[in-house]
Amino acid sequence: MEIKLFKLLKTDFSDSDIVHVREQLLNGIVYLFSVLGLFAVIAGGMELYYQGSRELMYVYLVAYLPVACCLVFKKFLSYRVRAILLLISLYFLAFFILARIGLSGAGIHLLITLSLLATVFLGIRAGLTAVVLGLFSIILIGAGMSSNLIPTDMANMPNSTQPVAWIVATILFVIIGIIMVACPGILQLTLTEDVTKAKRSKDINKTLFAISNAVNITLNLKDLYKHIHHLLGDILDVTNFFIAIVDSKENTLYFPYFTDEEDDDFYPVTNFHTNDSLTGLVVLHKKPLLLKKEELEERALQKGVHGPVPVIWMGVPLRIKNTVIGAVAVQSYTDPDLFSEQDLQMLATVSNQIAIAIDRKQSYEELREEKEIFFTTLASNPHGIALIDNNDQYTYVNPCFTEITGYTLKDIPTKEKWFEKAYPDLDYRSKVIETWSRDRDQQNNNEDREFKIKAKDGLTKNIEFRSAYSKDITISVLTDVTERKKNEKAMLELEKKLVRSQKMESIGLLAGGVAHDLNNVLSGIVGYPDLLLMDLPEDSPLRDSVLCIQESGQKAADIVQDLLTLARRGVKTTQVICLNDLIAKYIASPEHAKLAAFHPQVQIATSLGKELFNIEGSSIHLEKTIMNLLSNAAEAQVSGGQIIISTSNQTIDETIRGYEDVEPGDFVLLKVSDKGMGIAANDLNKIFEPFYTKKVMGRSGTGLGMAVVWGTVQDHNGFINVDSKVGIGTDFYLYFPATQKAVADHAKALIENYKGQQERILIIDDIPEQREISSKMLEKLNYSVSAVSSGEKGVEYIKNNRVDLIILDMIMDPGIDGLETYRRILEYSPEQKVIIASGFSENERVKEAQRLGAGQYLKKPYTFKKIGLAVKKELQK
Repeated sequence: MEIKLFKLLKTDFSDSDIVHVREQLLNGIVYLFSVLGLFAVIAGGMELYYQGSRELMYVYLVAYLPVACCLVFKKFLSYRVRAILLLISLYFLAFFILARIGLSGAGIHLLITLSLLATVFLGIRAGLTAVVLGLFSIILIGAGMSSNLIPTDMANMPNSTQPVAWIVATILFVIIGIIMVACPGILQLTLTEDVTKAKRSKDINKTLFAISNAVNITLNLKDLYKHIHHLLGDILDVTNFFIAIVDSKENTLYFPYFTDEEDDDFYPVTNFHTNDSLTGLVVLHKKPLLLKKEELEERALQKGVHGPVPVIWMGVPLRIKNTVIGAVAVQSYTDPDLFSEQDLQMLATVSNQIAIAIDRKQSYEELREEKEIFFTTLASNPHGIALIDNNDQYTYVNPCFTEITGYTLKDIPTKEKWFEKAYPDLDYRSKVIETWSRDRDQQNNNEDREFKIKAKDGLTKNIEFRSAYSKDITISVLTDVTERKKNEKAMLELEKKLVRSQKMESIGLLAGGVAHDLNNVLSGIVGYPDLLLMDLPEDSPLRDSVLCIQESGQKAADIVQDLLTLARRGVKTTQVICLNDLIAKYIASPEHAKLAAFHPQVQIATSLGKELFNIEGSSIHLEKTIMNLLSNAAEAQVSGGQIIISTSNQTIDETIRGYEDVEPGDFVLLKVSDKGMGIAANDLNKIFEPFYTKKVMGRSGTGLGMAVVWGTVQDHNGFINVDSKVGIGTDFYLYFPATQKAVADHAKALIENYKGQQERILIIDDIPEQREISSKMLEKLNYSVSAVSSGEKGVEYIKNNRVDLIILDMIMDPGIDGLETYRRILEYSPEQKVIIASGFSENERVKEAQRLGAGQYLKKPYTFKKIGLAVKKELQK
């Protein structure tokens, strides 16, 4: 078993440790020689004083001078220079003693010491040099003394002049000197080799650790390759270096990283064969290869080398378990001895770690790419998606989730927070949690759940949930079905209305045909009684019977007229009518008196709007509609009560959803309200059907009254809405399109009273009809009128034009509303006069505009009087 010497001395012995020991040893000997030299100089001085001999004094001074220089100039002299000066001093002293005293003195011992110190301080070569120098010195001095050429004070000593003694001394010196050189030399070589191996092992371990760490600190594979190249540069010459990766599926060799002084052709090798390249040999044999110049030239002749031929090439496989994923290689084009077997072993040692690092980074990048694709898919998904871990922590919500609910990941870090915010009602929340928990426990991945949630903006939304449960995560998919639910409901209502409309149309066609045939029959029943009565005497017993026939025929004729109304064949909308006048006329009619007498416990009140618009239609049919509505309301109040009939102008900006959808426009609203028994929800869809009634047929009507109301409204292009609650009462809303037609004399007088002086007026309104009506009115009043369709266009117009007055609609969609439009206009025209207009009541935004400086509030629909008075008043401010 090999025992490394440096491990016996120090577990982490290094080059620096050897240098340190030699430095300390040198300093110690220098100090020792300095002290001994000082005593020698003193002794020489005393000898000079007593004997007058200057020779010994000079010797001591010469021998001491180099040592003194080492001591005095230590900071300025290198280790090597100081070691040489010490050895020179020792050699001079040894030579002098040997020449003066011969073999009896310490000369030979000092020469042996010189060899030992030379080896320790400067290495084996210096030690052998010292032995050779000592050998020549001994031979020279021995020959001189044997031939009496060198005088000696010890000539009386037999060893000083005998050649045999000098020969023996020479042999012993050589033997001992070689031993003195060999022992520390071997020790030093062993230490140096061990330290070199330890340093190499340390460098390899350092490189392995750095490569492993590089996986974590580099961002991508390209950076990792650069990092590996840089790290290998600490242990090898990597001037010409490349990494090759094998794609076994595509049978292609890729070079994702390379740096080379001679070759730049590192394109992918398709149809890769292992025998066609040096890299292929490494992959084929799955072991490191070091190829020298001769082998490379031979392979080049066999076309087994791609590109320029190097003079030395070294490559090792990149292996993951038993699979070679590629190779890493270095080469040189100039130095055939650049790499050794030790370098090959060192590169092979780190290759596995390089392979692991590359494999990990590839796996990480593939995982990261898959993750990016996954989250990109989630982010672009049209459904809301949330990821929830096993600790009920929300780890991700996509933008659509936030768009639907308003909540971000910060708002709902946990499922508990989600339940708390989305389901504020405790009972409903408990129901939701119970359902979610059951689905999770049962791993129910296929069933949709629909819940109502409260979004961050406070709105309630219908959300359809589908959750997928796995071991580590729950994926919750949200779909906002609020609009779909509304549309489904609207479609259902529309379908009901369509069915109702078709039913009424069918009934109308049937009623029209029946009425036509009945008219032919009734002409005789109604006409002949008159002829018979003319011939019958007053006391005829048949007279009462004929009168009964006549009265019944007249009633039948009235029913036929109702059928014609139901069939929508009896209305000609050519007359301009004021509903207020028509209501007043009916209230004063015998028919109303008869109704009041029949229902004495019912009170009828009116609330008629001022400056009511006119409508176009048939006064007969409208009057009968009023009569039927009041009769129906009176009969609904068996125990008595109050009926209120009211009228008002209505401007509809958005469709009103109800019994019928009321489209935008200007209308006159006729409203009849009672506090009677109300109408059940199931009966609402049938109340306008002919002969549908909850009353006793024949006692309180024909069963066609509400059918006549429906037909009359349809013939007038109007709409009906009904609001009824059982036990509370019923409200009927009849919307009739308004008209600006009026009596010519009245219109002329109005123009004269509010005529303008060509002042410039800008109308800002998003409804084309409103812009047209108001423009024509103001033009008749002698104003210069311009009109735009949005707040943004109004602001642009004011930037480039000056106007005397703006009529500004408060509600405009899409785009900015009236308040925001006014704010922007004030930036360009701070003193601009403005009238605020709206079809709704005066709300807070209207008041805010007036606080900013806007003038009076003008309620739609417009009349000559209203718009003329408002404009005149504002311009005169």
